Amino acid sequence: MFLSEYGFSYTEKNINEDVKSRQELTEIYNSYSTPTIVIGEAVITGFDLEKLKKVLDIKE
Repeated sequence: MFLSEYGFSYTEKNINEDVKSRQELTEIYNSYSTPTIVIGEAVITGFDLEKLKKVLDIKE
């Protein structure tokens, strides 16, 4: 996974198996799709590589 390749740790939550995680996704982050990536105050819905690099301050 992208985050691991750059040395970032992360927690993966399975919304199909965990009701609490599904509620968190929809109620807190107002998202109904995966992946939804939360980094601090930033919420990235879908895999948006450019936005992810910007939030993580990755320069290539």
